Amino acid sequence: MTRGTPGPLPSSAGAKPAERPLASPSATAPGQRRRPIRAVLFDAVGTLFHSAPSITRVYADAGAQAGIVLSEAEIGERFLAAFRRHFGRPAAGSPEELTRSSEAIERDRWRRIVADVFEELPDASGTLFEGLWDHFSRGSSWRLFADVTPTWTALAERGLRIGIASNFDRRLLAVVRDLPTLAECRHVYHSAGVGHAKPGVAFIRAIEADLGLSPDELLFVGDDRVNDYEGAANAGWHSLWLGRQRPAEGPHHIQSLMETLEWLA
Repeated sequence: MTRGTPGPLPSSAGAKPAERPLASPSATAPGQRRRPIRAVLFDAVGTLFHSAPSITRVYADAGAQAGIVLSEAEIGERFLAAFRRHFGRPAAGSPEELTRSSEAIERDRWRRIVADVFEELPDASGTLFEGLWDHFSRGSSWRLFADVTPTWTALAERGLRIGIASNFDRRLLAVVRDLPTLAECRHVYHSAGVGHAKPGVAFIRAIEADLGLSPDELLFVGDDRVNDYEGAANAGWHSLWLGRQRPAEGPHHIQSLMETLEWLA
């Protein structure tokens, strides 16, 4: 998914650009694996959990409290434009300078996004921003997808190491601690802490080093084709693209996290 907060990219904000056929020279089918996979890493927002209520609803309510009344559709359009303007879209394998991240970088980007969404409000980057930033730092603002708990439990029973790797900041640690099933996760990585964001190879290599595993012992699962699927595959990991609402597009596309278990069988 996109970078983590003050909110995920709303699906109502606009149509995604056309996507090329799912393909990856690095990802392999189960029968082609040479080593057993020892760890599975999941993206966070859009893969394990989603905002509840929606980002557009939260922004609309926050704006109304500040005296700015906007429809959710208008907020979605503004949000998408601001997100693209301030975050861009690095490709897998992009130079490291394009994927640099830190707490200060992420906070400043989101501050500018909030200011752009509420352009009528001169001080939107102040109190309004702080309220949104705080809102999305709490587990109560997020909900697990229904397929998360059974998948997570089954993977743990198989003895696999399980982790979370997201374009986020340190608030991800608090969110994960507040969510059932994920609360005991020992391997939580966020771009601000790593110093680089997905789909950059530096983000992936930092995880490998921390886990002490080689690329072909790792599987990444996420809902963003570039940041998650292509980013991990480009670094030599096994990878699966999660598209819950999309028609099947090949052996590396799954429509439920439960299919991860079948893929690992």
